[in-house]
Amino acid sequence: MTRIERRVLTNCVLAGTLLTSIVVLAELLGWLQVPENLMYDLRARHFQFFQKPPTDQLVHLDIDDRAIDVIGPWPWPRTQMALIIDEVHLAGAKAVGLDIIYVDPQPPSYVEVSTALPATQPTTNPILRQIDHDALLSDAIRRAGNVILPGSLILAPPSGDTFDSAVRQELAGDIELSEAEVSSRLHDKFPRDLAKSGRLEKVFYDARRLAVYDRLTAELSTGPKSVDQLRQRLIKRQDVSVNSPLSRILDEQLTKYQSDAQLRRFGVTPPIGGEPFIPAMLNYAPIERLGEAMAGTAFVDFKSSRDGVLRTQPLVLECNGRLYPQFGFSVALLYLGATLNDVTFTSDTVTVACPNGRRIQIPVSVVYSDSLGRNAPTIFQIPWFGRRDWETMYDWPDHRNSKQHLSMNTVADIGLTREKIARNNANVDKALPILVDYMTILNNTPRLPPQPPTGDQDALSRMPRIERMLSVLNDRYEFDASLSDQDLTDEERPFAHAMKAAHDKDYTDPKFTENERLFINAVKTIENVRRENLQFKQQLDSQIKSLRDQVNGKAVLVGFTATGNQDAVPTSMHGSCPGVVTHGAIFNAIVSNHFWRVAPEWITVAFAISLGLITAAVAWRFSPLRAFWITTALGIGYVLLNGLLFLDHLGQIIGLAAPQIAMAAVWSGCSLARIVIESSERARITKRFTSYVDPTLVNYVMERPDDDGLAGETRELTVCFSDMAGFTSLSERLGERIVPLLKEFMGRMVPIIRQQNGYIDKFLGDGIMYFFGAPEPNPNHAAAAVETALLMQQAIIPFNEELIAKGLPTVKVRIGINTGTMVVGDAGSSDAADYTVIGDNVNFASRLESANKQLGTLILISARTAELIGDRFLLRPVGALQVVGKTESVLAYEVCGLADSATPLQRRQCEQTHLMVKHFRGRSFKEAMTLADDLDSAFGASPLTDLYRDLCAVYLADAPAEPFDGKIVFKDK
Repeated sequence: MTRIERRVLTNCVLAGTLLTSIVVLAELLGWLQVPENLMYDLRARHFQFFQKPPTDQLVHLDIDDRAIDVIGPWPWPRTQMALIIDEVHLAGAKAVGLDIIYVDPQPPSYVEVSTALPATQPTTNPILRQIDHDALLSDAIRRAGNVILPGSLILAPPSGDTFDSAVRQELAGDIELSEAEVSSRLHDKFPRDLAKSGRLEKVFYDARRLAVYDRLTAELSTGPKSVDQLRQRLIKRQDVSVNSPLSRILDEQLTKYQSDAQLRRFGVTPPIGGEPFIPAMLNYAPIERLGEAMAGTAFVDFKSSRDGVLRTQPLVLECNGRLYPQFGFSVALLYLGATLNDVTFTSDTVTVACPNGRRIQIPVSVVYSDSLGRNAPTIFQIPWFGRRDWETMYDWPDHRNSKQHLSMNTVADIGLTREKIARNNANVDKALPILVDYMTILNNTPRLPPQPPTGDQDALSRMPRIERMLSVLNDRYEFDASLSDQDLTDEERPFAHAMKAAHDKDYTDPKFTENERLFINAVKTIENVRRENLQFKQQLDSQIKSLRDQVNGKAVLVGFTATGNQDAVPTSMHGSCPGVVTHGAIFNAIVSNHFWRVAPEWITVAFAISLGLITAAVAWRFSPLRAFWITTALGIGYVLLNGLLFLDHLGQIIGLAAPQIAMAAVWSGCSLARIVIESSERARITKRFTSYVDPTLVNYVMERPDDDGLAGETRELTVCFSDMAGFTSLSERLGERIVPLLKEFMGRMVPIIRQQNGYIDKFLGDGIMYFFGAPEPNPNHAAAAVETALLMQQAIIPFNEELIAKGLPTVKVRIGINTGTMVVGDAGSSDAADYTVIGDNVNFASRLESANKQLGTLILISARTAELIGDRFLLRPVGALQVVGKTESVLAYEVCGLADSATPLQRRQCEQTHLMVKHFRGRSFKEAMTLADDLDSAFGASPLTDLYRDLCAVYLADAPAEPFDGKIVFKDK
């Protein structure tokens, strides 16, 4: 393991441990509840592969849009609900939960009572019958004996020395206190609250109602008292005979207390020990008259999460020292034949002991409540099922049809059919006396006693008697072709005509008297009733059978699902779900024994730690991108494990957010740490590496790690060799001290080369080999090389000044430059390579550098280099040079400077040198010698003119062989 790998490992372990610890701490403190809720909902919606089918023992009787259209707008008369409860009871429902709170009495209504008088003889004083809706509903509930009516419980404010509770306590001591008096009593204790504008006014009236209720509870706990007695005991300073606001509050709270008393019948005393139950206050209760008839009660309020989504519910709440069940839980208890007295509580389980010996263990949990400031027990996780459409929840597994949901219209139709029969019966009741009277007259028999009205009784039960009466009439007075008026007596003739008219449906014959018309109508009515009631009876039997098939022996939940339902909440499955459906989900879980249990917190923490550390190891072992995909795969795997195995198959709720966030945080942190470490190491190594290898190559390789362009290629480049003239004498004088001096010299030369994009191939003692045009292409490589050489000559001036100041001899820089095709790339073995250039053109550049010594020049370039740089620089030819190892000569030039800044003297020197070389190569040796002398006279002696003078003297003494190209041959390197 390298040092960098060890450093990355150390940092990944530290970052992984730190970030995982932070996530675990956030989980324990509850800071991850928002993402956990989102992931909870996703699991509830998408992982339903191993769930049990929902119960078929529950039917939802919905007050839906169809029912509203048929029965009428809500609220319906309570007589209507009484008829519905009667029908559900007759259909055999085992338990009925009415998710409706009847808070206020319904005023009675009056209807006109039909009499037995003919319709043509209306009464001037109609008889009115009072309809007591509450009484009829109460009777229906009592007859059923299995109807649960709910109340509303709201969470009680935290107990303690708060301003609200203090106001309530003061008013409980004296309900007649005014705001000013309460403010005076609490001024010293709550100065800040009283200083807030409107604070006391906002609290005062609600606190007084609660205080009146508290006083009524205390007074009535010692025995029953009349309203006058209560007024005298509680309202002492005001006139109780006047309908004052306080008197009205007293009457209102007394009615509420009497209603609450019916709820208290079903509350149970909390068990001793264990976590205190969630405290609540009674908000609404069904009116006393209905409360007396109900078989049980419950609360229907929803305790949603902070985001408003319903995921959990407390199974019981404690109100005034009594426990009350949740509505769905209460209906399940009634269905199972148990009561709240058959339930035992522990911190994690609510156990129901059923009469048949079955014990249902309902998993619950204890959750810290911010509103209570303490733990809240018996929190039940609602095990949702189905899809986003709540109507198809029970259609398992397809979820296509609205199964186990009946429109209230279905039951109302039964009532409508019964109502039609009752109306027909009423018409029979009117027609029978008329029919009986005529039969008595015609048969000379004593008058028969009239049949009493039957109301809504089945008229078909009296049909046999009516049938006999009609048969006698038809047998005796049947009018056919053989019967003429002469065959009839004077008494029989009108009756026979009436019978014929009744059969022929002819009611307009003017010869009929009023009594005969009444008789015809009576016959017609009875015959119509006979036909219609038989049809209605068949329809009624079919409707009753259909309802019985669907609800017999089952629990029925009645609730509002129509459009505009105010009792709707968002859930993990639904954007908006009717509250009664939520109660059904709780009922289903208990009856079908399908629960979700919250796993201990340490399991979630263990997964978060494990996956966080595994992610840290992955981030250390792999690159950030590969680590990302591996971490993503781990996250998906954990989601599947959590959703499919733990939640769906085992019913265990294990945290999903903390492990996922831990993995994401650790991958991000470790990858960032790795990137920072590798970047810093890269920068450090690059900086160090560039002291050995040119940074141009380092950057090139880092930018193109997979590029095979370094493998070797032939390109035209410009290669340079530089050498320090005078280094030997300096070395002899300084000894080992020459090293820092050489380092300083190189420190001046190297930046110049790199600034011009030159690549330093290697250092040759006091010399440097470098080239231009690779690895990064540079079309101006020749000009860059020449300009670099000139800048190096300028840089040596201050360096020499420092040497002079130190009493040391000065130095010069000799540079050889050649442009040509050469091979550039890695040279060496697979594990030890050197990026360099090789070829004859490279060697020629080295020879040019050496030629400077013999020619007395500083910068020599080849003809190809001179060709590429154009007129930018001032050049003077030095001749055709044949260096060691070459058989051909190459024209070389000395760089004198930039052409734009050249002096006339420099230009004249270049021109005369050009003429000297030209005459020499043209075999005009005398003229060449003369020009050499002129150059010495004008510019001083130089090795170049000496060389040409000596060569001219040789060739004048011994003429050169033909052909002569004027080359200068160097025998030494």
